[in-house]
Amino acid sequence: MFIVKVNGTVLCFGIKEFAAVIGLKCGLVGNFVLDPSISNRLIQKYFGKMNKVPKLDFLNKFKEVDYFESEDRFNIGVLYFISTFLIDSEASKTTIPKRYFNLFETKYK
Repeated sequence: MFIVKVNGTVLCFGIKEFAAVIGLKCGLVGNFVLDPSISNRLIQKYFGKMNKVPKLDFLNKFKEVDYFESEDRFNIGVLYFISTFLIDSEASKTTIPKRYFNLFETKYK
């Protein structure tokens, strides 16, 4: 359960509600079609050939105005929210795995 207070109102929602609102794919891990040999478009486009992105690098690029192209900004913004607020960890010691980027571009059975 995720709980946040916005303008004096407490909002409570689970992962399925969160996924429905922002359009993420949500379901059983086995239902996601992942081919490890295929690179992720977002990672390749903005970070080069990697399987995980250093969180500090991601956060620094997120802060740059107009670094990400307009068609990718929503997904990058959601990924920022997930990696910063839902999965809080020290940026200098953490990476964002390819599977998080795949939430936006993976086929679902």
